[in-house]
Formats: sequence, structure tokens, C-alpha cells
Amino acid sequence: MKKLNYREITKDNLIEIMKLSDTLSDEQKRCVAPNVVSIAQGSVYSYAYYRGIYLEDTPVGFFMLSIPNEETKRTGEDDEFFLWRFMIAKEYQHKHFGTEALDHMVKIGRELGHKTLGTSCHIGEVSPYQFYLNYGFEDTGKVDHGEQVLLLTIDA
Repeated sequence: MKKLNYREITKDNLIEIMKLSDTLSDEQKRCVAPNVVSIAQGSVYSYAYYRGIYLEDTPVGFFMLSIPNEETKRTGEDDEFFLWRFMIAKEYQHKHFGTEALDHMVKIGRELGHKTLGTSCHIGEVSPYQFYLNYGFEDTGKVDHGEQVLLLTIDA
């Protein structure tokens, strides 16, 4: 079975990662910012950790985490381990790549000593909400910027 790998965004793969957003349906595009916006944000926030998701050499997705650091401890801004952006290209959805990528993100959190992984998502007919619940996230009952806030407990 082919495994996913995770690559830094560089001048060599920037365009192919940006284009992945174009594969989403209009409904899905309303659930996640375009990758170009995420990459721009990630390039200016020291706590952003983002990668292209690849199946061998084929780009299949993108994720961005907020990882607390000295700056966030000092300012109190974005001081939790948080899944900020996550998308899998349309043709690669429902093939367990999302789950495998989440496993990778949880591993990052565990290695850094985090006990939880937060995220938020739009609720609607087309939404990743059920995917996150199926993975093990719990609905906190909170809403932030119109999105439902979810929390995953990371096992030690």
C-alpha cells in the first residue's frame, strides 16, 4: 500500500498545491480557504506549520497546523495545538487519505507533548463535521467565527 508523505511548500511545488483548491466542489470551497490564502498566512505567522500532502509524487492535499511557540506564549495568541486548514483534493477523498494525514498530525502533536488537537468546521449539507467526529473529535458546543469547535484528545 502506498503511503503518504508531507512536503514543505517551495517554489517548485507552490503552484501544484495552490491548484488543489480548484478540485473542490463549490460547496466544499465554502468550507475551507483556498490553499493560496493558507500559504500566505502561514508564511507570516511563526506558529503556522503547513505541508503539501503527497501520494508518492502526486499532490493530494494540504494541511496547516497552529503550533504554539515562544511568540504565542508571550502574546497569548493562538496558544493551542490547532488544525487550522485541511483539504484533500476531490478525486482523492473517501480513500482514507484524510484519516492517514490526521494520524500524521496527531503524531506531530504527541511528539511535541500536546494533549489535545482542536479544529473547527462549517456545519452544513457538505461539511467535514462527520469525518472529524468519526475520527474521534468531540463537539465542544462552542462556535467560533460561525464554525463548530471540535476537540480531539491525544493519547500519551
